[in-house]
Amino acid sequence: VLGPLKMTRSYFDPLPEDETNYGEPYLTGYMKAPSGPFRFVELAAAGLWTTPSDLLRAIEAVQTSLDATQDGFLSHATAQDMLKPVQHVRGGFSIAQGWFVTENAFGHSGGNEPGYGCYAIGFRPKANDDNDATPASLTAAAPWDSALAVMTNGPYTNQAVWNAVSAVFHLQNWPRVEALPG
Repeated sequence: VLGPLKMTRSYFDPLPEDETNYGEPYLTGYMKAPSGPFRFVELAAAGLWTTPSDLLRAIEAVQTSLDATQDGFLSHATAQDMLKPVQHVRGGFSIAQGWFVTENAFGHSGGNEPGYGCYAIGFRPKANDDNDATPASLTAAAPWDSALAVMTNGPYTNQAVWNAVSAVFHLQNWPRVEALPG
């Protein structure tokens, strides 16, 4: 997945020993985490090292695959299945395969304490009753092919991420939504 999508700054392994171009985790606004980043043993589920740009490449691949008129990274049917709710959650969103979803968006949040937080969201066409999703079917959301990814490396990561997400929504003049997926 990483290679074909040109996610060249993403790793499921620990960062290479010679890698120095990453944000160190901080415990406070001034103090680095003495132990450095936490290392997950379950790399497939919680070990992705990535950048906002690389994460947006993955979101764009899903969005393109949702458009039946384009050749996407995934088949149109696979992209639709990936975003089909498998469990509904209170708060207006559901869990799908690898994403949290609402009627017109998919997203995921993550973090690595101490010091890292992330949120990514991609907008998608609203699915019609016949399960055919087309850009024209979108209602009351950001432009269907829009996305955003925010990452932090300091304390209070959730608050910083949500403040940045709110600011982007406001600056882009995207409609207020009831619930963000994830």
